[in-house]
Amino acid sequence: MGLGLGGRRYQVVFLVEDNATACAGTSDHDQRNTHDPSPKDERSKHERKMSDFDDTIGAPSDPQLADLATCQEALAEARQESEQHRDALLRARADLENMRKRMAREIDKAQKYGIGRFTEALLPVKDSLELALAAAEQSADDGSLTKGIEIALGEFDRVLREFGVETVDPQGEPFDPERHEAVGVEEPAELPANTVCRVQQKGYLLNGRLVRPARVIVSKSS
Repeated sequence: MGLGLGGRRYQVVFLVEDNATACAGTSDHDQRNTHDPSPKDERSKHERKMSDFDDTIGAPSDPQLADLATCQEALAEARQESEQHRDALLRARADLENMRKRMAREIDKAQKYGIGRFTEALLPVKDSLELALAAAEQSADDGSLTKGIEIALGEFDRVLREFGVETVDPQGEPFDPERHEAVGVEEPAELPANTVCRVQQKGYLLNGRLVRPARVIVSKSS
């Protein structure tokens, strides 16, 4: 009886010890599973942590994104405005350069042709001197009058040349409608057709521009 009780008691003790041992084994296994993860699990856990860290640190927040977009928009507007100012500046420079060239041409034109009307007013005086010289040469003068007119006429021509006035005297030259004014025609045998056979009134140029055409008689074919 006593052995039986004792045996049952020992049996219970053994069962308790076995359960405790089993629980301890299970606990140790769980602890090993908890504290001793596999290298693969540890690497995955590390990668998740790094990904969370990058998302937290590297990615800008919504206010930062808004500020960046605002800055980019302002920069684009500033660049556009700068291009507009640059184009306006280039156009202004071109306009100024064109104005400068135009003013230079106008000044040069005024310097060359500003005395055009004055030249036209002087030409009849020269014509009169030339007629006086021709009359003096045909007169019975002793030569003093002719000499005086020649001197005056030579001085007159010199002044005209200094101011760019050239004489157009096309005797024997082909007729040029740009510089000659035909006032009559003749049929001389010794000259080809459309040739100036006589000059009734000389023409004049002022710095290459026609002031007065030469009045001429032109030959024609017989």
